[in-house]
This record gives sequence, C-alpha cells and structure tokens, in this order.
Amino acid sequence: MKKVFWLGLILVVALLSVSPVLAAPDEVPGGPRSTFVLSGTITSLGFDTVTIRVVGGNYPVHPYRGQQLTVSVTGYTRYLVQQGTYAVPISFDALVIGQPVSVYGTYDNAVWSASRVTVGAQLICCLP
Repeated sequence: MKKVFWLGLILVVALLSVSPVLAAPDEVPGGPRSTFVLSGTITSLGFDTVTIRVVGGNYPVHPYRGQQLTVSVTGYTRYLVQQGTYAVPISFDALVIGQPVSVYGTYDNAVWSASRVTVGAQLICCLP
C-alpha cells in the first residue's frame, strides 16, 4: 500500500512540474515578455505613443508586416537620429509623420513599449 501511495505522489508531482509546458501558447511569438526590433515609417504620433507602418523586424513583429502597430513611449525612451555612422540624441518633439524609424523595445501583456526610437533607419525590407 505504501508503494502505491509513493508512486502516485511521485506521478502527481511530475505532472504538476510539466503543466506549465503544456499550457496554451501566447498570442505573440516569443512569449509573454519578449524583445522586439522593427523598422517602418511613422504614421501617427500621440501623447505617449508612436504608430508605425511596419516594414520588417524580428520574429515577434512578423505578423504585423505591412500593418500599423502602436508602440508606447515613456520618459525613459531614448530618441536618436542617424547621422552617418553616429546616432545623435533628439527629443520626442523632433519626430515627424513619414520619417523612417527603427524601434527596439519589449512586448509584455499586449503592450508594445519602446526603449529606443531611431530616426533615419534604413528600411531594409520591401512591401509589395
């Protein structure tokens, strides 16, 4: 009887330890919190957001190619402009609709948050 109890207990513990692996996949590739890099063109500017028509990016961004994606910005977001081989700091006010940009940040709980926005990015991918 004791052997059956211990065997059952070990089986339950083993099943509980793998249950997170068997959970449903996240909405966005890369997990619930992942980093992203995208390039595109600014289509809209809000108080604390930048909307970008996505041209390319890493894996979490792939489903959004050719679409507009709104990215949150904060007081900690860095804004840069590419000048040759250097990136010079600028302010949010220097962003203009139509500028090509690259954005680096994190995706967490359906919120895309920018850590860095670089103006003058080369749009390396083409839209049909």
